[in-house]
Amino acid sequence: MESLSYLGIMLAVMLVWFGLFRRPVYEAALVSFLVLLTITGNWSSIWVYAESAMSTSLLYSMLSFTVMSVV
Repeated sequence: MESLSYLGIMLAVMLVWFGLFRRPVYEAALVSFLVLLTITGNWSSIWVYAESAMSTSLLYSMLSFTVMSVV
């Protein structure tokens, strides 16, 4: 049940940031991530989250897609 409330908070923050303030989606995702870190108190785990995100093949595919679209 706790995870559903976190999902609701994340979606609410993203809707407000993107819908009301008319800011880009990537900013809304970052702000909702920071809000959830503040609510859960997991600031000490931020580097674990960043390291696990950097070690996936999805990051490479997004980067290569962006580079190829520029080329």
